[in-house]
Amino acid sequence: MTWLNHCLTPYVARLGIIPETQVATQQGVQARDLVSFLSGIKTWAQRHKAEVWCLKRDQMKGFDYLAPQGFHDAVAAYGLPASIIELDRAAQDNVKCSIRTAHGMTEPIFISGVTKQSGPLSPLKSTLTTSLGHRWLSDLAADSESSLVLRSSNMERGDPHLPNDRTELRIAMAEAMDDSYLFARDEAGLMYFTLSMERFQFALEFLRAKVDDPTARYDELKCFIDEFTMPKFTLRTPITLVRRILVQNVLSRARALLALQPILQADAERLDSLTPCGGELARDLNHHIDAYRKMARITLADWQCSINGCVNPLDGAGLERRFSRYRGRLPSAWITAQQAMRDPGVMLSLRSTDQSHVLRGDMSLTHVSADVPHGRTWVSLRKRGVSLLCHVASPASAGLLDPKTLIAVITGPRTLVMRVAGVAKSILHAEVFGQIMDSLIASDLEPNTHQRLLTNHLNSVRLVNDSQMVIDMQPLHTNGDSTESRLNHEADHYASGSQAVSTRLPIAPEPTFFMNDFTFFSDAHGWIESDIKTYLLSAFARLTSREFGFERKYRMATWLYDKRPPPSYPYTHAVSAYSAAVQLYARSGQLPNAEIMHTRNYLASSLCRFGCIATEDMHHTFVHCPRFSACRAEALKDIERVTEN
Repeated sequence: MTWLNHCLTPYVARLGIIPETQVATQQGVQARDLVSFLSGIKTWAQRHKAEVWCLKRDQMKGFDYLAPQGFHDAVAAYGLPASIIELDRAAQDNVKCSIRTAHGMTEPIFISGVTKQSGPLSPLKSTLTTSLGHRWLSDLAADSESSLVLRSSNMERGDPHLPNDRTELRIAMAEAMDDSYLFARDEAGLMYFTLSMERFQFALEFLRAKVDDPTARYDELKCFIDEFTMPKFTLRTPITLVRRILVQNVLSRARALLALQPILQADAERLDSLTPCGGELARDLNHHIDAYRKMARITLADWQCSINGCVNPLDGAGLERRFSRYRGRLPSAWITAQQAMRDPGVMLSLRSTDQSHVLRGDMSLTHVSADVPHGRTWVSLRKRGVSLLCHVASPASAGLLDPKTLIAVITGPRTLVMRVAGVAKSILHAEVFGQIMDSLIASDLEPNTHQRLLTNHLNSVRLVNDSQMVIDMQPLHTNGDSTESRLNHEADHYASGSQAVSTRLPIAPEPTFFMNDFTFFSDAHGWIESDIKTYLLSAFARLTSREFGFERKYRMATWLYDKRPPPSYPYTHAVSAYSAAVQLYARSGQLPNAEIMHTRNYLASSLCRFGCIATEDMHHTFVHCPRFSACRAEALKDIERVTEN
């Protein structure tokens, strides 16, 4: 049965047998996706002032009480092989079971025809069985005037501004393993849908996260953090151990809870900056499940045009505006993510990578008129049937002007040098883009003929299989007289020589058609194609280091010290281990000299506690204080002895 579950789960996912809004056993779907989806429906109703009826149903745990015949009916209905039924019946025949009692385990008994609890196939059997009811209800809702259909505000007014405004989503049911939500536009429709599902199955409990309620989540987190107590040690706890304890016992749980329901920015600061990074917002907009993706894009379309005056709130000038007062009309998680993106340390944008609708002119004149002179004149054209930009003009595309130093070079019958924009790129981007340019130019010079391409990018040789081109590996920096070596030397010459005039080179077009539809963008680093959490951690670490480097009396100023890397062995194995520990405490502000203790209100004065008429800071302690003259002299003798030998 384990083997059957391993094969059947990806198979039903690939064919789309499981409904999109059914979370259980849906590959790549998390519980927070359903919470975000429900939050989108709730805020849609607030924005549109629409009446939405919703009923949360508790349904019997399928893997506990599922009749085997229900799974067999699902197999037959979906056209799956009948051998699955035979295998399931064989697995349920004469199953050996023991009953746990107060006096111990009973003698084994044998049962047949009962689904074993917590078996490897139990969740999938339950999902396939209940999916029959899910699809039946969707068919009923398709012909009902009471069914809930979600559209953007502009689409309902008959004036879709952007392609996302044409997105439409019909939703009748959202389902987890034990809970389901039924939706309708009126009471009669909800009663009809509920009665239909009650006829299909029995009535337990799963989704415990309150939908779009950041205050309740904050109270839960605050209670958990307040009740957490640090373990007690006989000695002073090292700060490295304190950090590990907090990460493993506090932050891990807090982040898991925040993934389901983020909290307000102010509340996050009270909880020591456990603010979400915005990655979940990008996940919603790029979700692989169509229903979740449509719900997110309808919300974004309303946010951009109905609330923010046709300005993208996740990019450019839209990030300068706060939307805290729109809680209830917009998902709280989205508002919190937008505020996190505005942080001066990162300043991220979430841009749509597909802007082809601009070149096609597939934009409403109402949308365009919000940012052009004489906009009212443009809007008046709608009365004459002129509603799209393509009806009056053909827009032009603009180039990127940011200075970059990543160079892509091809040479041979023709030579072309271009720079690849974006700091977040690597040399491999230039290598691959150079191969694309070479392929296009070669096919243009001699179409329908086999071409030979030389590259020093080994993965391209291994992976690319082109019937019209042979790709050969050319070693780097060879000094031979062969044609291949000379071409390699010439390409290196153009690449290195172009660095001095990189700002004058033409910019290679960004291959955004291979990115997610919505991808984070930074003015400083370009498109962020890597994991956004990793990027933010690096950005905040750099920001904190810079703040400590120029503030806090240069405590963490790395530019003051030797730039050479540390030794490859750990500090604990080095002869200077104690010195390294002292440096760690000193640079992190944990060395208890009088200056620090006075700043933190532990001492009445910052003067040297050994009688010196001077402030007891780190420099005074280690360099001037007479109390430690013997220690300094002894250390000097040790250094002289070691260096002389």
